[in-house]
Amino acid sequence: MLIENKFKNMRKIDIRRVIDRDVSDLLFWRNDLQSRNMSLLNKERIAETNHRQWFEEVIDDPQRIIFIGMLDGAKVGMVRFDYLSLGLWRVSIIVNPQMRGKGLAAHFLHCAICEFSKGNTGKLLAEILSINLASVKVFTSCGFKRIDSKKMEKGQGVLMFDRDLVKAAK
Repeated sequence: MLIENKFKNMRKIDIRRVIDRDVSDLLFWRNDLQSRNMSLLNKERIAETNHRQWFEEVIDDPQRIIFIGMLDGAKVGMVRFDYLSLGLWRVSIIVNPQMRGKGLAAHFLHCAICEFSKGNTGKLLAEILSINLASVKVFTSCGFKRIDSKKMEKGQGVLMFDRDLVKAAK
């Protein structure tokens, strides 16, 4: 089944670029305990001053593209694309804790990838903690294939997935 067909009967999630007024929501979502537990690099709470400094650096960086998903006026979460090398982008997702458990994550990721593909080509890479089965399911339902695994410094397993970035119909 084509990936697009999986989501064609779902309500439209509008995708827009991150803006200044999203800064507090991103911090809240990132500091949520579940988000921190599934983070690859930093499981500690992020201080507001550090977050605002990071946000100011990335909001206009063409090598970091952050999208916000909107459904019926509510923020679904954020999908971030980080440029790694020629034609390779790392993709990550955080779902607004208030929107979790509603079956929106895969559709949201799909919509964000469709929007991103309008101006980009190449390959997407996702790195997911092996214990994060929900994210594994979300990414594989969006056409990502497992390509490798590795161990982090603290022994945590990380699964690596990729997919081609192709023009896709919404």
